[in-house]
Amino acid sequence: LPGGAYPSMLEYELRMDDYCKLLGEESVTYLSFDNYPFGPVEGSVDEAALFGNLEACRRAGLRNRVPTAFYVQAVGGFGNSYRRPDEAQLTYHMASALAYGFKWVKYWSWFVPDYGTDPENTTYNDYTDAIIGKDGKPTDLYPVATDLHLRAHTIGPILVDCEAVEVYHSGNRSTSVVYEKVPASFFAQ
Repeated sequence: LPGGAYPSMLEYELRMDDYCKLLGEESVTYLSFDNYPFGPVEGSVDEAALFGNLEACRRAGLRNRVPTAFYVQAVGGFGNSYRRPDEAQLTYHMASALAYGFKWVKYWSWFVPDYGTDPENTTYNDYTDAIIGKDGKPTDLYPVATDLHLRAHTIGPILVDCEAVEVYHSGNRSTSVVYEKVPASFFAQ
């Protein structure tokens, strides 16, 4: 579960540590979570959830020597809890994961989630089209995901051997306190 299921991001990070230790180094192939930061309001992004989760998972993965994985939001719905991302948001989400050192990036979801044919279950109809639409055909997000994969695989041989031991944010458009700004003493500004 993402950090919002815990009393704090610190508690979340500690639970991931416990999970890795409980299963043992050889049992945990990837430490993964999902979080969908693009809510129903157009243009909004829950930076506290996005970067708080990425940071907690990154640190727990580094401490336990476990590579990290992440789900990019590629569908909207779930009771109008989140919207379908566009090209810029899909790219932003993928780039965020790579910047935090994540080694495996997955999508929620390639296809529209289908939870069965129970007439009481309207979940399927609640979702927007994903990378593949309800008609089984690629949507406008398909070429975007294809391009993102090509770009990630191009730099992948370099990134796979790198660790994001420090992550800083620059710019002044955000007031989020969940990530660390570039220190004044840092070698690059």
